[in-house]
Amino acid sequence: MLGAATNPKLDASDLALKELAKDIGKEAHFEAAKVAIYLANRGVQ
Repeated sequence: MLGAATNPKLDASDLALKELAKDIGKEAHFEAAKVAIYLANRGVQ
């Protein structure tokens, strides 16, 4: 894995979760997902 970074773009599903968090009083705990990439060596298991 090369590392993980916070996704800079919020899509409709992210915004729906953020709204739900707001509705239940947990908006401060919402954050964008961290995304990563994994590059395996071809043919190695």
